[in-house]
Amino acid sequence: MMTSQGAERGVAAGDLDAREIGGGDRISAAVLRDFLLTCFRHDALHDAVIERIDEQATEGDLDISRVAALLPRLHGEL
Repeated sequence: MMTSQGAERGVAAGDLDAREIGGGDRISAAVLRDFLLTCFRHDALHDAVIERIDEQATEGDLDISRVAALLPRLHGEL
């Protein structure tokens, strides 16, 4: 059974909490959330993100989407 929202996306109702991660592979939203929280608990990533937020706020140009766009590179550097 698909919900109307799921039908639009081609996702079964039981899989609505899954996210596509590339190549057609999917991962549970809960697992993804735990991974991201673990990453943010790492001091180096946490400090880098806070620094970027502080820089943008000081410049009066805080845009969290710009900070989010940095996450893959910051994670890769760690």
